[in-house]
Amino acid sequence: MSRFAITLVLLLWSLPLFAQEPMCFFQKCYGSGLVLITSTTPSTGGMLEMAVRNILCPEGVTPPDDPLAGKLVFRTVTPTIGSWPPIVPVTVVMHDAERYAMEKPFAATFSGPATAYIGFSRRGIKGTLEVTVTDWRDPTDALGPSIMLFDTIKMTFIPETSPLPYQLEWQGIVWRGDLIVFERWGR
Repeated sequence: MSRFAITLVLLLWSLPLFAQEPMCFFQKCYGSGLVLITSTTPSTGGMLEMAVRNILCPEGVTPPDDPLAGKLVFRTVTPTIGSWPPIVPVTVVMHDAERYAMEKPFAATFSGPATAYIGFSRRGIKGTLEVTVTDWRDPTDALGPSIMLFDTIKMTFIPETSPLPYQLEWQGIVWRGDLIVFERWGR
């Protein structure tokens, strides 16, 4: 009886040592690739690099890092409206994510403060970038995606000041590369 009592006391004493930390819910969107922009005529291309995450924890639990963070860099050319040259290079940099939402399992929408560098000027235009990413591609498919399963992306740059004489809305498919959108439980 005493052996049983000692074992029971040790087991009850050690239970807090074996207790697991509360789990957090991680939502992530990352990847890079060549984007074929289908919303412009003629179609143009662009390079995209992004990594955005959102950590949702139960109340009273401190997330391991900054709960909402991320960055996006997009380089392309865009047509001008009534000026010369007819297309100009554009680089859009989203500095940090301020909003993140996943309505569907493989679709993420996020936005944050961004700077657009238009032409060859080093002076950037401040604004907000809104992004919607849909992950249609299976990363385990060795032969590449079928014509209907390319990842899609839609980006809109909204300047803080007056509208600009450039098209700053892009929509297209990821031709080379992969954008990954997922959510999981973890620590």
